[in-house]
Amino acid sequence: MTTVKHQQNLGSCGVFAAVAVFESLIKKETGNEVDLSEQQIINGSRDFLPSGISSVDAMKYMKRHGLVREERFPYRDQKTDDVPEGPADYILTDYHYVHTDKLALAGKIRTIKQAVLEHGPVATNMIFFADLDRYRQGVYIHDGKSAEQGGHWVVIVGWRDDPAVKNGGYWICRNSWGARWGEKGYFRIPYGECGIDDFWFVYGIFDP
Repeated sequence: MTTVKHQQNLGSCGVFAAVAVFESLIKKETGNEVDLSEQQIINGSRDFLPSGISSVDAMKYMKRHGLVREERFPYRDQKTDDVPEGPADYILTDYHYVHTDKLALAGKIRTIKQAVLEHGPVATNMIFFADLDRYRQGVYIHDGKSAEQGGHWVVIVGWRDDPAVKNGGYWICRNSWGARWGEKGYFRIPYGECGIDDFWFVYGIFDP
């Protein structure tokens, strides 16, 4: 994976998750670590709303328009009318999203594992409760009391099966709240917790 970033105050988690997936694909296929522009999607995608955008729609934009490097179009933490000059530096070859809502938990887990094995990290949506803000380390489990804050896009980068953990294991996830949050920007969460594998996930394809 590339360096963890911080979305700051804008509802742009779906963008950051999608771009993290794309950057990881580039690194996997070429060996190059690149920092791509989230701001380009925020400004350029018609699907971006004040409440944010799904990683699916962010990948749709990256397939259609590509992205420039962060240094050419840096993050502003707000939507503006600016657009980058010149051609894209990288274009996503394709993407696929998978619905998991009709699968039993074992099927959800198996399907996501297979996607990570075959395609690399995947972006997924989870229910964000206020106590996630206070997470520092270990396996996060919702305290059952903190209020729901809405949906939140993160990246599943791996997993560990562990019978001592709720539901038999946990996902290893990358967040977009900076490297000082959690476990250097990452967190661990049990299978099935907070709906992290209940809805859908999306992965990208990059052919250099």
